Amino acid sequence: MTDHPNIYASIIFDLHKKVRNYLEQLDAEGQIDRDSNGYPYLIKVERQGPNFVVYISRNNKMENFVLNPRKRAEPIKTWKADDGFERQDHTNAVMIQKPAPSDGKVTRERRKVKPVVFEHIVKDIFDE
Repeated sequence: MTDHPNIYASIIFDLHKKVRNYLEQLDAEGQIDRDSNGYPYLIKVERQGPNFVVYISRNNKMENFVLNPRKRAEPIKTWKADDGFERQDHTNAVMIQKPAPSDGKVTRERRKVKPVVFEHIVKDIFDE
């Protein structure tokens, strides 16, 4: 689906919670394609009345589903659940490894400054 840009990373925090959860469910089940960065391939989200029409890339074709966030009904999909498509990889989209320290020492967090230190500084400033 190189014809359409993936907008997932741009709008994921602005999506309705039910839409986002359903996209994550499709991704976890391997029912949605991923882009080169490992994000689920989301093409477009439209609001039509109370419903969301979400366009995704699935099996290198544009598919969509209609979801009403106020009802408990299952989303209406344009594909059949028994069509046999399942994405090959099931790993998480983005994995960040903690860098290994170069000298072998474990790095510690900086100690928090106690409020007493700030009180002394303020006292010194205003007592002059």
